[in-house]
Amino acid sequence: MGCFTEETSGVIDSYTCILAAPYQRDWVSAHVLVNVAPKTMDAVVQKLSRVTGVEEVHSVSGEFDLIVVIAAPSV
Repeated sequence: MGCFTEETSGVIDSYTCILAAPYQRDWVSAHVLVNVAPKTMDAVVQKLSRVTGVEEVHSVSGEFDLIVVIAAPSV
């Protein structure tokens, strides 16, 4: 049995990593409000989830369609 049997058999779906506070202290983050064209929400969310720095994508109702949380090391 390999180390990752649970992942390949479908028992584990995903992992979450929470960065230590001292590491995050030097990062900057932003909440970006996004409007999405009709019938493109799924494709947009999939593409955003693959972008480096995108931490979270939230669907909302109102003037905007998504709130995207991005983070990166401070310069």
